Amino acid sequence: MLDVLGLEPDDEMVYRALVGRPDSTATLLSDLLAVPLAHVDKALSTSTRPCPGWSSGDW
Repeated sequence: MLDVLGLEPDDEMVYRALVGRPDSTATLLSDLLAVPLAHVDKALSTSTRPCPGWSSGDW
């Protein structure tokens, strides 16, 4: 569903878990989702990049 924002399905899983638990650490999300910490770190860095073509004036 969030592929239109450039997120892969695995990254979306991490993003959705974070939205439901905004105070979570990467380690906690890794344990919760049973995925390697490196995967969570990658997903978090992906989800914090601006979408291509967007500028701060678009808000």
